[in-house]
Amino acid sequence: HFFVSPIWKRIVRVFLNFVLIFPIAMIIKRWHCDVIYTNTITVCVGALASKIIGKAHIWHIHEILYKHQGIKFDLGSIFSILLIKKLSTMIITNSKFVEKKYKPLLPNKKIKAVYQPVNICNYIPLEFYELKKMIEQESSFKCVIVGSLHIGKHQDEAIQAISVLVKKGLNIKLYIVGSGRPEYQLYLENLITKNNLKENVILLGYIDKPFFIIEQSDVFLMCSRDEAFGRVTIEAMKLGKPVIGSRSGATIELIREGFNGLFYNPGDFEELSQKITILYENRIFLKQLGENAQKWATELFKEDNYKKDMVSIIKEVIKF
Repeated sequence: HFFVSPIWKRIVRVFLNFVLIFPIAMIIKRWHCDVIYTNTITVCVGALASKIIGKAHIWHIHEILYKHQGIKFDLGSIFSILLIKKLSTMIITNSKFVEKKYKPLLPNKKIKAVYQPVNICNYIPLEFYELKKMIEQESSFKCVIVGSLHIGKHQDEAIQAISVLVKKGLNIKLYIVGSGRPEYQLYLENLITKNNLKENVILLGYIDKPFFIIEQSDVFLMCSRDEAFGRVTIEAMKLGKPVIGSRSGATIELIREGFNGLFYNPGDFEELSQKITILYENRIFLKQLGENAQKWATELFKEDNYKKDMVSIIKEVIKF
C-alpha cells in the first residue's frame, strides 16, 4: 500500500509553510529577485511569497499525483491544484508524460516539458570493490533493476520473469538494487524463496551511484508504473545498456522499440521473460541496442540542452 503521512505531520508541515511565507517574501524582496522558482510540487512557500511581492513564479513539477511514491497533498488535491493554477506564471514538467497528466487540471496555463540532464560517474566506494569483482567474474547473463523497494516499482515482475527463464534452463541472474518499506522487501524475499531463486536473484540493498553494477550487467529492467521521468533508465542507456521497460509512464518517451530497448505490457511477466530471452539469444542485437541507447541518451540528456531551454523559459517569464 502507498504510505501517507499521519495527519499530525501534515498539519505541522502546513503550519511551518505558512509561518515561513512572510520571512521568505522579505528575503526575496531584499535580494531584488525577478523570478521565484519552486522545484517541487510538494512545497508552496515560494509561490505564495511571489504573490505577496508581485514577482513572476515558475513551478517545476517532477511528481505524479498519488501514484508517484504515494504522494498526497497536505492541503488536498483540489486546493493545491488551484494554488498551482493561480500562482504560476509558467509551469515546467520533467517529462511529456507529466505534462499530459497536469494539462487537463491546469487549462490555459503555460506548461512546458524540459528534460533534465543526467550524469554518470566512475566512482566506486571502497566497500563495494569486492561486490564489483564478484559481479565481473559472474558468467551468467546479468539483468539489473534499480529503484526503491516499492509496490509501484514492481520488482516482483522481474523476479517472476527470471523464475520463468530459470525453469527453462537459462543461465541468468537478477540484481535488485534499492531499499524501501520492510513489508514489500519481505514480500520479494518470500517470492524468491518460493520460486527457489536464491542463487539467481540477489537483493543488494541501497547503493549510492550503482553505476558499476549497471555497467557489469547485460540488460537493465524498468518495471515501474507511471514513472514520472526515469533517471535510472537514462543512466543505464548512457552506460550502453539496452532497457526492457514497462509500456507506461515516461518510459514510453525513453524507449524506442528495437532501437535502444524493448517494451513489455505492464503486469505481463511472461512477456517480460520473452523480451529478456530475445536479448539472451541474440548478443549482436543486444550490443546494437546498447550502442544506440548510449549515443541517443548522451546527445539528448546533457547540461547544454537543459541550460538552453531553462534560460529561454526564464527570459520569457521575465517579459510578463
